[in-house]
Amino acid sequence: MTNPPHHPSAVDSVVERLQRALGDAYRIDRELGGGGMSRVFLAHQRSLSRDVVVKVLHEDVAEGLSRERFRREVLMSANLQHPNIVGVIAAGDAEGLPYFVMPYVEGESLRSRLVSERALSVPMTVSILRDVARALAFAHERGVMHRDIKPDNVLLAGGAAIVADFGVAKAVASARSRKEHPHGTLTSAGISLGTPAYMAPEQVASDPTMDHRADLYALGVMAYEMLAGRTPFADRGVTEIMQAHLVETPEPLARLRPTTPAALVRLVMRCLEKDPAHRPQDAASILAVLDDPAVVSGAVSTASVKSLSGVSSRPARRWLAGGAMAVVVIAGAMLALRGRTPAPPASGGTTTAALPPGVAVLPMVSVSPDSSDAYLALGMTDEITGALSRVPGLRVASRSAAEAAQAAGGSVGDVARRLGVPYLLEGTVQRNGDRIRVAVRLVTASDGFSAWSEVYERPAGDLLAVQADIASQIATAVRSDVATDARLDVSGARDPDAYNDFLRGHYQLSRGTDESLPQAVAAFESAVARDPAFARAYAELAQSYAQLPAASDAERAESLDKATFAAQRALALDSTVAAAHAALGSIHSMEWRWREAELSYRRALALDSTDVTARVGLARIAMLDGDARRAEGILAAAARRNPTGASARHLALAQAAERRYDLAIGTARAAIARDSTTAASRLLLATVLLQAGRYPEAIAQLESIRGLDAESPEVLGALGFSLARAGRASEARSILTGLQRDTRRIGAYPAMAKVYLGLGDRDWALDALRGDARFARVLEIVALDAARLTTATGRRAP
Repeated sequence: MTNPPHHPSAVDSVVERLQRALGDAYRIDRELGGGGMSRVFLAHQRSLSRDVVVKVLHEDVAEGLSRERFRREVLMSANLQHPNIVGVIAAGDAEGLPYFVMPYVEGESLRSRLVSERALSVPMTVSILRDVARALAFAHERGVMHRDIKPDNVLLAGGAAIVADFGVAKAVASARSRKEHPHGTLTSAGISLGTPAYMAPEQVASDPTMDHRADLYALGVMAYEMLAGRTPFADRGVTEIMQAHLVETPEPLARLRPTTPAALVRLVMRCLEKDPAHRPQDAASILAVLDDPAVVSGAVSTASVKSLSGVSSRPARRWLAGGAMAVVVIAGAMLALRGRTPAPPASGGTTTAALPPGVAVLPMVSVSPDSSDAYLALGMTDEITGALSRVPGLRVASRSAAEAAQAAGGSVGDVARRLGVPYLLEGTVQRNGDRIRVAVRLVTASDGFSAWSEVYERPAGDLLAVQADIASQIATAVRSDVATDARLDVSGARDPDAYNDFLRGHYQLSRGTDESLPQAVAAFESAVARDPAFARAYAELAQSYAQLPAASDAERAESLDKATFAAQRALALDSTVAAAHAALGSIHSMEWRWREAELSYRRALALDSTDVTARVGLARIAMLDGDARRAEGILAAAARRNPTGASARHLALAQAAERRYDLAIGTARAAIARDSTTAASRLLLATVLLQAGRYPEAIAQLESIRGLDAESPEVLGALGFSLARAGRASEARSILTGLQRDTRRIGAYPAMAKVYLGLGDRDWALDALRGDARFARVLEIVALDAARLTTATGRRAP
């Protein structure tokens, strides 16, 4: 928030220090306000008889800065002579407070405009974006980043937008970096400075490789705000906002402002990609898009559902404003293609044309006004994918693989080639009251054209029938020898309300957080209460109960008993449900019954070769057997399909167990390259670095993860261990003290034990583990195994 105007008094020491530093060249007239880094004064330059702005850093920001380095960095922006950039006239030091001088621009800030108008028209937004993009393109070409693009730093004057404070955040960071790290280079990043609402994920994470694309992310946030009337993660605290930049996808802009042209929506959302590689790569690319008339006056974002078969969809404004619901229209597309195989492309097409019949269902997008309906999109994606995977001879990419391929960016053909399929299915889901609406597009990967698109509407209670029909129509279109009257079973549910509960539970289970697992249990319990013959609901209820003890204070034995009952009930209803076999495998593993676990996992994979729980479980058993190479073989293919998934994470651990550290580190870094915002990927790399004995690098990764979850015992334990092994025992003991303050947290005792091990205190490590109820169960199992061995051999086990 901008400070109110302030007229300096004789006792204002900052003003006095600043005036003394400026001398007779400038006269300070009044304070204009300020922001997070500086106070801003209007002054008069006597020699040229003109008004200027003087900005002086707050004392807490200036503390620890290299004054000379700050001055040099700021003066670099003095060379930025461009109509859309406010240049720097002078810079200096006011008795310990760095300052810089700029021309005074008469007008208002974009922030002031947004305060009065909230959201801007599309033409005004595009005009401002063009000017800011021109400024960024000019500065970036000369190696200068802004690092604090926001409405407060964009001035509106004379019908143009002008960017102020170029290079200031970078100057502060570099000056502090040089002070703290005297051997750093002129481009050292040092710290994350900026405004939280506009910071790119890599800026939040203090990534030293951050480059100009962070400015493009901030430009995307500003564009989003001009169109939607708010930033993507508004109404949250600073910590929550920064975490959201790392892990959350913004609410679709098309939902907040349905009349926005599709080309503009696509540009803004591309700028907001978490991975810099998926954003426009430079400001010039953004300018090229903004110069397209479609950005201002093109079709709105729902125009993509228009039928290519001549049946027009209803106007987007009508069906979004009217609240009817968009689920993902696949069905009609297939009606147009029923009974024939799409014609192969002419020679010279991409290699996808030669692929065998196959399809990938890209993650459906929820465009419902109520964000709590997001479960519908994920549920439909998984249900249609699962139904299609049971069609003989049809290759179907898993959801996780489709997500990873889409996240890697590129054209439709690029995504399809990564997945090895010739067709992609994409769509949106919307719900309004008791109505659903499905909009879907079948895309031919060889040319990127829509084979078909349509919109159709049903009562919400017909969702099961809609999904079954969609899956059948897709199978018929992609593989012509499938019976045209075949209806693929999607879920096994009979009751629409039970199925809705199942989708809610499936969504919460897929989130896998401490908060979501109890919600998953409640939803699945409701589903089986409504439909006691719903086998898949019992199977996923079993998986939820099996995971619950690790995420809550739920009594372990009781949870595992409930998980066992649910899994057995699912198999009694339908022995072909792979998820139930996988759940039994997890339960057996938790009880150290490795043989039974392996059999259950193998049964699950025989029914569904894409089941990640079963595949990872088998790999863990192989590693416990000391056969890391076998574990690597189990995981390798799945890891190639999805480099950010659980299979890839465990593959890196298997490679590390074989002491193939460089390979393991490469696998872990590949996961981060595909998804730099996921804490799991960063924790994986830290773990592998730790095993390789590369403690300083492990510490750096773990410190970055603490920005996501500062109180995670797992992260704190690994960090304490690494600090201890790196010779920083006092810091390790400080972490240990913090863990000891609250031992009720899940994982606190193992984390304490890990720190003790790092410090070389093995006895204390064992004492720490004894505080964990699970340790008593381990001792009990070990004692039972020893007793069995004594009985079998006639002698005591060693």
